[in-house]
Amino acid sequence: MASSSNRHPIVLLGAAASLITVLSFFGVRGWPGSEPPAPVAATGTVAPAPAAAQSTAPAPSPSRTCACPDPTPSPSPSPSPAPAKVSCVIEDRLGEGQVAETATVRFGSKEWGLTVDESDPTDRLTLRFSHAGSYRYTLTTKTETSDGDTVHGVGDGTIACRGGQTFQLVGDYGGGQLTVSLAEA
Repeated sequence: MASSSNRHPIVLLGAAASLITVLSFFGVRGWPGSEPPAPVAATGTVAPAPAAAQSTAPAPSPSRTCACPDPTPSPSPSPSPAPAKVSCVIEDRLGEGQVAETATVRFGSKEWGLTVDESDPTDRLTLRFSHAGSYRYTLTTKTETSDGDTVHGVGDGTIACRGGQTFQLVGDYGGGQLTVSLAEA
C-alpha cells in the first residue's frame, strides 16, 4: 500500500486541472505572459479545446458571432416548360364513284372511325397529341362504289403533327389492291 504522502501530488495535479477547467469555462486562458498569439481571422469554425482543458460540463455558446456572408444561392435549373399539346385534323371525303365509306384510323392502341356517304360527304376527326412529333398510324377502309362493288383498303404510315394541320384520307389503286394513307392537305 502506498503512503498518504505519495497521494498528495496526484490530488494537487487533479485540483490544478479542475481549476484550469473552471477558469477556461469563464474565458481565462493560461497565466499572464503565456497568452497564445492573436487569432488570424475567424473562419466560422471553432477549434476543439485541448484535452487537458476539456470538461464534462456543457460548453457555453461562443460569445462571438461570425459575420459570414450569405451563401450564394446555387442556380436551380429552371423547369422545362411542358411540351405544348397539338391537334391535327383527319378528314375523309366521299370521292368520285363512291356511295359510302367507313374508315378506321389507329394511332397506337387507340382507334377512331370516320363515316361518309351521299347525305354527309365529309367527316372530320380532330386528334390531340401531347406534343408535336411524328405519329405512326394504320388505316382500314370499306368503300361502296356506285356500280355496287365493295372495295377494302389498308395502309399505314407516319404523320408529322406540328399542330393545326389537316390530313386527308387518300387511296391508290395499284396492282388491283387499294392502298390508303393520310396525306397533308
